[in-house]
Amino acid sequence: MIYYAVVAKNTYVLADYAKYDGEFPIVFQQIINTTPKTNKISTYTKGEHTYCLRHNTDGYAFGCLINSKAPQEVSLKFLELLQAKTYHYLETVSKSSAPHSTASALTKTIRDLIVISPSSYRKTQTASSQ
Repeated sequence: MIYYAVVAKNTYVLADYAKYDGEFPIVFQQIINTTPKTNKISTYTKGEHTYCLRHNTDGYAFGCLINSKAPQEVSLKFLELLQAKTYHYLETVSKSSAPHSTASALTKTIRDLIVISPSSYRKTQTASSQ
């Protein structure tokens, strides 16, 4: 289960979404500020939560918070989808002259991935359980 997700550029949070209240944004801001831009996923576990962050060399960072008992494949697939949808949105916007709100569009994307279509990143969990 994904509890929280974030998209940032360098150290600036562009959008985030949480299913539950918590200090997730504060913790992720600290993680983003201290994680090198390597295009690799870093994970940090604290109690029942695992914080996963992919900080790319282009400055974009994609993070999610999952239950520490969830298979790692869930967070990997989620971050892959979040990154692909974010880059697609940014590419589309750069070609458009229409006014837009990046924050609201990305927040909706995050919410949709977490709430509306969790099966898109949970398929891995079912396949790996067999």
